[in-house]
Amino acid sequence: MKLYNEEISKKELLKKVGDISQIGGIKLYEMIDGVSRGVRVANIKNAIGIDMNVIIDRGLDISDLRFNSIPIAWKSAVKRHHRSIMKAETLNGSGLFTEVCLLLAG
Repeated sequence: MKLYNEEISKKELLKKVGDISQIGGIKLYEMIDGVSRGVRVANIKNAIGIDMNVIIDRGLDISDLRFNSIPIAWKSAVKRHHRSIMKAETLNGSGLFTEVCLLLAG
């Protein structure tokens, strides 16, 4: 595999890191407070600098997206509402794909 622009085997990599989660991984969690209560999120990170939160219950929409710690996703003031309390008119401003891409597509 290629890591930090160098070819490295899995065996060599495991000699250099204590835990593979230092390189990347996926963590699943559920929001527990306010209007976001019950929203399921997957935090995905990798070694090339991508760090994003994917809202599972909103069609795998990306709510936060960073590359090398630089935020590149547009964030709405609507926040991450649970789908059970959302109305059709409040879906605008949900996240990167449901808001920006779908509205631009027409």
